[in-house]
Parts: sequence; C-alpha cells; structure tokens
Amino acid sequence: MKNHYQTLGIKRDASNDDIKKAYRKLAQKFHPDKNDGDKFFEERFKEIQEAYEILSDLYEKGKYDSNYDYFFNGQRKSSQTYTHKEETKYETTKSDSEKVKQEKEAREKREKERVEKERVANIKKNAELQFEDKAWIFLGNWFIIPGAIGLCMFFKYRREGYTKKSNAVCSLTIVSFVVLFILTIISFIAKEAGR
Repeated sequence: MKNHYQTLGIKRDASNDDIKKAYRKLAQKFHPDKNDGDKFFEERFKEIQEAYEILSDLYEKGKYDSNYDYFFNGQRKSSQTYTHKEETKYETTKSDSEKVKQEKEAREKREKERVEKERVANIKKNAELQFEDKAWIFLGNWFIIPGAIGLCMFFKYRREGYTKKSNAVCSLTIVSFVVLFILTIISFIAKEAGR
C-alpha cells in the first residue's frame, strides 16, 4: 500500500489547506514540463497527483485512512475492509463538497475583481490629458506661484494612478517655464532696445 502522506510530505492530521500547499509545491518541483520530460520526474509527478486526489476528497480519504491504520499501524478495526457503516460516516461529510464549491466560487470572484482592478488601473494609466486641462495648467504655471499648479496636478494624477496624465503635466510645466523664460528675455531685450 502506498503511503500518500509520505508522498506529499505531510502529517496524518494535515488540514485540507496543508494538503493543497504540499501538492502545489511538489507539483511545481516535479512537473515533467519543467524537467525536460524526465521519466523519474514523470513517475514522481503521477504519485503526487494520485496522493492529492485521494487525500483532498473527504470520502476517498476516509476509505484510505481506514486501510492506512490497518496497513501501517497494525490497528485492526472491527473489520479489515471498508464497510457500509463506515461509508455512511463519510457520506454525511459530503457537505464539505459544498464548501469546496463555495471556495472555488470565492476564488473565481476574487480573480474577477483582480482582473477588473487591473483593467481600471490600465485605463487610468493610459488616460490622456484633455486640451482644456493642458491650457489651464500651462497658463496657471505663469500666474499662480510659478510651477505650483503643475506640481499640484502632477502629484494629484500620480497618486490616482494616471501615469500618462501626470507625465503630460510634468512636460507642460517644463514647457510653460521655458516659454515664460523666453518671453521674459524678449521683453527685457525689447526694453533695452527702446532706451
């Protein structure tokens, strides 16, 4: 008889989560695709899968545990085989399949929420700055404490996740300063020429 607990490297009283964690860890390590189809890894991977399939199903685990006690520990129960009486004991835990189903639905829901958040973040990241906003920021940088408007808008957009908009504000602020600087030089030259 195969010792599925030993195969997964877990204790007999391991929880469902422990069984899953152990399986995932070993499945990644021994997956044939990650090991160039090596026969050793392929056989080991099959053993790991078999152990997981039995230990993750409460009904199958119950049957396995009865035989495990007899085979590995020599603890003989009232009968050596898995009787119908024991079977009903594990049938009442079929409601655990409901839990598994609910967990699966919850995981799918979390995954959908994650994908939606990612989609919204990408939309924000690539959102363009409207022309009116560009003009307001460009001129605002001249008349209200030079650069304050651009700085405020830059941090506002960056904090909200609008990467493209914040980069546009930064560029506009630099351009507005350059234009303001050029206009200042031109006006200075015009005053000097007028003397």
